[in-house]
Amino acid sequence: MLSLYTDQVWGTLITDKIQTFLEFWADLVVLAAQSLPQNDPRRLMLESLGRLDLDQIRPLYLAFDAYCRSLWMERLSGSIIKAYISYNQARFPRTDEGRFYSLYEGMTLGSLQNTLAQVDVELEPYSHENMLLWHTAIEYLWSRRRDTEMSYICAHLSKRINQLGTDFDYTQNRQLNQDAATTFLLLGLSHEVLGYPYSARLEFKHAAQLRDKVVSSDTWDPTRKAALDKWAEIDRRIGETHTATINRGLINKMITFTAPTIRRFPYSTEIPKPWGRVSEKQYTRPLDGMEAVMRQISISHPPGRRTYDVAAAVKVRTRLTEEELTKKGRIAWQNLRYKHPLMASSIVDGHWIYNVPYGKELEAWTEKTFLSMNSTPKRTEDVLNSLGPAELPTLLHLKDRNEFLLKLTHCHADGQGITMWYNDFLHELSRPTIDTIQWKPGEEVKNLPPETWDAAEIPRLPQSWVEDHRGFFPKKQPKAPKTLCLETNPTEAHRASTYEFERYRFSVKDSETIIAGARKRGITLAPFAHTAIALAAKEQTNLPDGVQHNTFLVSSLRGQCKGRPELGSHAVALRFGLWPIQVGIHDFSKTSKELMECYSSYKSNMTSYIPIMTNVLADMDPDVVNDVMSTFIFSSVGDLSPYMRASYGEIELEDYWAINLPANNSIFIAMESRLGQLELRVCYNGAFYESSRIRSFLDSTGRILLEAAT
Repeated sequence: MLSLYTDQVWGTLITDKIQTFLEFWADLVVLAAQSLPQNDPRRLMLESLGRLDLDQIRPLYLAFDAYCRSLWMERLSGSIIKAYISYNQARFPRTDEGRFYSLYEGMTLGSLQNTLAQVDVELEPYSHENMLLWHTAIEYLWSRRRDTEMSYICAHLSKRINQLGTDFDYTQNRQLNQDAATTFLLLGLSHEVLGYPYSARLEFKHAAQLRDKVVSSDTWDPTRKAALDKWAEIDRRIGETHTATINRGLINKMITFTAPTIRRFPYSTEIPKPWGRVSEKQYTRPLDGMEAVMRQISISHPPGRRTYDVAAAVKVRTRLTEEELTKKGRIAWQNLRYKHPLMASSIVDGHWIYNVPYGKELEAWTEKTFLSMNSTPKRTEDVLNSLGPAELPTLLHLKDRNEFLLKLTHCHADGQGITMWYNDFLHELSRPTIDTIQWKPGEEVKNLPPETWDAAEIPRLPQSWVEDHRGFFPKKQPKAPKTLCLETNPTEAHRASTYEFERYRFSVKDSETIIAGARKRGITLAPFAHTAIALAAKEQTNLPDGVQHNTFLVSSLRGQCKGRPELGSHAVALRFGLWPIQVGIHDFSKTSKELMECYSSYKSNMTSYIPIMTNVLADMDPDVVNDVMSTFIFSSVGDLSPYMRASYGEIELEDYWAINLPANNSIFIAMESRLGQLELRVCYNGAFYESSRIRSFLDSTGRILLEAAT
């Protein structure tokens, strides 16, 4: 077993180490020339690297590493802990074990725990040095076949990692991500050898998903490969052939390691795939799976009208005059086309079409999509109701209230993407001297965002595979005779179809109470709020206990995206997924537990769910789909504070909101947090619901949330 693990993990780590070393080779050569004598062996070794092939570099690297380690040991001989760190800096014996495990040799479990306690005193708990010594202790127990003790120490260290939480931003500490993934990989191996395959599978999965946070799926990563290998191996053993096939595909996608180039080049300026150039100025790509789903939903519920367009607005405070603000807004709108060209793209016959604005075409596009209005109705809803559907995103400057209102199709962007766009817009708006276009037509095509599937690196499954594996899809559940909803107005056929809004903003104190209450119950905020909304609807309509709730879970895929942020995680494009769920609505405790399980299952199985997401949605029972589109859909946008500031120089943000616009009888509810305040926003069709009913529903939701939190 040790030999197998060495082949999978330790044997490849040295290649990873060489790759990292070579990436900084040029800088090291310069530094050595400046600070070391000409005949110094370290300088000679560094200068020789450029003349050697990879097979010759391997032993030279080991010799250099041993030399540096020897020097380090001499200088830190006063501290056995710190000296031992450098001696074992790669965490595995490179050839002969020698005295690699000298710090722990012959120790009982109690003595080893005491040594690790000393390590925690001398070294910061999440530092690489601390993790290195814990991992070396675990590997020592593994090498001596002390499997139960190894599992105990692994579990103790994994608890420390888990305290960071699932939302910890590992992009700011990639080494900690590596150490955390290694911890779960070792824990999985210990579970496996002790005969607990399901527990082992969970840890291998955890290790692979942690590496997914910082490593591109087509980049060779030994730890990720080892975790996926073991995960797939166990899945085959226990009959989970669906995920085994997916993981094998992910492994095959990784590139085989080749010696890296020494110099780092800026990002390519080529057109992102799968965009293609079809004429001198026109580029196109097909809608991806989720874009096609949203397009189909938008034009078929109800038939003949488009639903779920998106509206968003910022209200600002400034000393600029109305005309000055209009002029700056117009220039900002034009300049942002460079960074976010999809905002100037349209959909034709299932394809995105983008035209480079040569000559006077930029001005023509601006005249059509940037509108300045002198006098507007009091309510923003009335402004929106006066606008028809538009295939191109349109920005309106409502001059009499210092407000910029954006309307676009949902295929163009999701809630987080729109927030990021407004952040960029406000930055542009606040620039003191910009009054000209800062880019040349054609330069912007490199920023055309790829498909969601490519940005999030989701495996593409052939239709033959989908047909062969339909048995692994969630079982279809029929629509119950009674389902969760709000009663519609019986006279809707005689009422005009209008967008109507309601907002419910919690105070800072109440927001803190709700967040703390969710944490106290061991529930994340989204299912906590979702439960309150469902119970309020059940209460308002006097529905029986256990009434069926059919809906979609809406989840961002931005954390899955790799590569340039402008094309992936920060793209103004569609970057979310939908997953159908059916739950019974009972009391708060039982309902929140069931919803938490749904959210947690979706999040933890996202790697398996995402590749089949569109197939599962297409496979849904039509009655259930119609029910989903006739009730409420809840989306938690998250904390927008990192993406939206309170002040942008001379531009201060007074208000911001974004919402979906249903043309059918569904109710869209969004929850967000900004500057410490939670807010619920509701948009509904006035033909189906009275405003008093929606307001009462929101009041009930707020009451239930606060009661459950206290």
